[in-house]
Amino acid sequence: MMNQFLKWLDTLSQIEKEDWDTVEQYLNEEQDNFVVKLRRDYPLLLEEDIHIILLLRLRVSHRKIARLFHILLASFRTRRYRVKKKMGIQGEYQDRKSVV
Repeated sequence: MMNQFLKWLDTLSQIEKEDWDTVEQYLNEEQDNFVVKLRRDYPLLLEEDIHIILLLRLRVSHRKIARLFHILLASFRTRRYRVKKKMGIQGEYQDRKSVV
C-alpha cells in the first residue's frame, strides 16, 4: 500500500487541498493518528510546516519536496531547519527518531 501511495504522490507536480487531505488520512490510518498527534503536540506549526513534516515522514526526497513547493533545495533546507527549531528538535538522529 505504501508503494502505491508513494507512486501516486510521485506523479504530482503540486499538491492541492484534496491531495493534502488524502495524505493526512493515509498517515493517520497507517501511523496511529500521526497528524492528529502532531497538531496536538505542536500547535505553533503552520499548515505548511505540517505539510513538510508529512512528506518527510513519507520519506519523500528533499529534492522532490522542494519541487512540490516550487522552491530551491537550499530554501527547503532552511524551512526544514526552522520547522525543527519550532519543534525543539536538534540533530539528525533525534530528527529521524521522532517526528520528521
